[in-house]
Amino acid sequence: MGPHGSATGSMILVLGLLAAALLHPSAACVPEERTALLAFKAGIKADPQNLLSRWTANGDCCSWGGTFCDSTGHITILTLSPDPAFDDDTYFLKGTISPALAKLTYLQRLDLASLKQLSGSLPAALGALKNLQYLSVRSNLLTGSIPSSLGSLTKLTWLELGVNSFSGIIPSTLGNIGKQLQYLSVLDNRLNGAIPTSLYMLTGLTDLYLSNNQLTGGISSLVGRLQKLTNLDFSSNKLTGALPTEIGTLPNLGFLDMSGNALTGTIPASFANLKNLYHFWLSNNNLTGQIPAKLATNLKKLITLDLSNNQLTGPIPQGAPFSTFPASAFAGNAGLCGNPLPACKR
Repeated sequence: MGPHGSATGSMILVLGLLAAALLHPSAACVPEERTALLAFKAGIKADPQNLLSRWTANGDCCSWGGTFCDSTGHITILTLSPDPAFDDDTYFLKGTISPALAKLTYLQRLDLASLKQLSGSLPAALGALKNLQYLSVRSNLLTGSIPSSLGSLTKLTWLELGVNSFSGIIPSTLGNIGKQLQYLSVLDNRLNGAIPTSLYMLTGLTDLYLSNNQLTGGISSLVGRLQKLTNLDFSSNKLTGALPTEIGTLPNLGFLDMSGNALTGTIPASFANLKNLYHFWLSNNNLTGQIPAKLATNLKKLITLDLSNNQLTGPIPQGAPFSTFPASAFAGNAGLCGNPLPACKR
């Protein structure tokens, strides 16, 4: 999977919720929840694709575009999906997210991703949605801090906040969500500070994306607790210190990107244990020492490799598929030699 991970878990969740909705036809919507949805609509200043055209004061909110109800008329799903044929941002929903959505207390899925023009803050009141399993606001213009109240959403399996302009720190309270959380992304924001060690308590994570922020400090050895990880991306931050050897104990890891930081020390020999690794990028750091020889013989599934622009030395290990990568995968390391770089001097 690439840096945005797989949508498989998301699809399974939404299909399950939709199946439940179809098996139990909904009653007319709860008036208080209609009012909450209309408050959300009031915060929308432009709707060029008419996603909310059926949202009217006297309508049944269970039949509105983007909503699904349970058999008692409570909203369980709110998902607003723009037409992918439009790529001009002026054609997308523009406005803010009303805190009134917190009154949808039966809500299990809230998907406001890729609406492009949602701005303002993410309301802290959403932490009251105790039944929420899926929350995505990816690819918008949201600003301010990530609400610490999201740590109260202990049924979440998917939390996607990437591609916005959130600033401040990653709240340590996110570690309270629990081991059922599988997907966590805050990539492409303006976050700073250290990676909270509490994130390493989310032992159910399969995907963790913190890339393209301004995070500082080191990577804790506690990362070894995340034994279910398949995708780990901390690239393009300001992280320092050594690569933890414990990363080499993650048996399912396929995507590992630590490029574009200020990491030091050597490449841990334990990384040769990552038998499922297919994407391996450590470029643009300050790594030293030799490339462990067993990387070339053990990492049989590698498709992409980039160790460029470090301070690595010695001969490049040989072995397929490691030795099939171009010179660009090793460039910018003055002390490296051997195929595909110039031969080592005797």
